[in-house]
Amino acid sequence: MPPVADAFLNAHLNLQWLRPESAVCDAVASELIAKCQFDRPCLDLGCGNGLFSFVTAGGTFIEYYDWYRNAEPRQPDMYDAVRMLPRPAWVARRPTYGMTVGFDVKESLLMQAAALNFYDEVRLGDANRPLPFADETFATVFSNILSWVTNAPGTLTEIFRALRRGGRAALCLPTERFAEYCISYRWREQESTLLKLLNGGRADTMQWCLPWAELGQLVRRVGFRVIDRLEYWSPLTARVWDISLRPLSPVLVSLVGRLGETERAAAKRDWIEIVRPLGVELLALERASTAPGAYQLLYLERP
Repeated sequence: MPPVADAFLNAHLNLQWLRPESAVCDAVASELIAKCQFDRPCLDLGCGNGLFSFVTAGGTFIEYYDWYRNAEPRQPDMYDAVRMLPRPAWVARRPTYGMTVGFDVKESLLMQAAALNFYDEVRLGDANRPLPFADETFATVFSNILSWVTNAPGTLTEIFRALRRGGRAALCLPTERFAEYCISYRWREQESTLLKLLNGGRADTMQWCLPWAELGQLVRRVGFRVIDRLEYWSPLTARVWDISLRPLSPVLVSLVGRLGETERAAAKRDWIEIVRPLGVELLALERASTAPGAYQLLYLERP
């Protein structure tokens, strides 16, 4: 029986086959998050297209499903909804649970999330603003986008308010070592054009990153009790993710988009056959690492 993270690697790699470094890093996160209890009603705050949470809950797609084919835009910022939405026939295994609400700021991503039939409903909104939910609505809140919000204390307070007493929040956040390991995020201080090109503007999306001493004080000041805190993404894992195929991915997506269905499916199988052993080895090294992580999972409770 393969380790759980290897099963997650297969599922994420089937989706993100042209970005294998992201598939590996998502597999690491899924393995930890899957140990949390997702009581309903539950909120996925910043759900995006829903695929990460769908896979983390145990969902998988058949080999034929190719997110890169279905996500190709016809025009900048305009999506072909028919080609892009996951179809029920493409689901190989349904998740072991569903989530009540998927919440995100991008309508095009919510269209994809809704098509998964994983969320009871999807809601359009901005996590930087007061959440459109009544006090004590949810038993569980999950989010991996909090480093992107501009007002961390405000958003944490809103999560606390929306949770029931005894409810829990599973939050994924970078640690203070994130920029130490992911060197492209230091392109300004290094005055490096190479690092800037490798970063591709990602540094601009990270609004804050606090040492645990400060972050721990913040979550306790909001009112949370810390159940657990787990660090992940070793220096090697973080660097592989940072120095990635991202700069090449637009060209790769374009190239495979010119292939017919049979050729494209064969290219995907060949690609995965090459990169999967690398991912398995990287996961093994990640599990064996004792170094502090670039990311952390906070498991919090509202008393």
